[in-house]
Amino acid sequence: MAIRGAPTAHTQREPSMEMDADAAQAAIAGDFPASAASVPVARHWACRWARQVGLADVLVERLSVNVTELVANAVVHARSPFRVSLSLMGSGVRIEVTDASEELPRPVHAAPDALSGRGLAIVRALSASAGVTHLPEQGKRVWSEVEP
Repeated sequence: MAIRGAPTAHTQREPSMEMDADAAQAAIAGDFPASAASVPVARHWACRWARQVGLADVLVERLSVNVTELVANAVVHARSPFRVSLSLMGSGVRIEVTDASEELPRPVHAAPDALSGRGLAIVRALSASAGVTHLPEQGKRVWSEVEP
């Protein structure tokens, strides 16, 4: 479900969790606007799903950090609406953030006193695997897989 307009932290709502009960809520996706307010909303939405499907606390924490970092990158660098997709895979979860920017993320070596530049390193440290898929004429999908 798409969120329209330019919401603020006070007006933005989480996408609905339209999940197939027979599929044990194995996967969801939500669309978010390119707004800083989307970062905590997407994080809360993802954590709520993770708890509903019974993920262990350690996975919920990793998912929370990775969603925060990937969504923040989409907001800051892609500057386009984006989709967050979550799916169970074995004992872990795959996180995907798809945006309209064709610019691929590049890891940087942040100076010790830098306030930014560590997001991709954090995602890689908390993930069993992570990467990016270029979607020709459609942007990119940045993903990570977290496992126990």
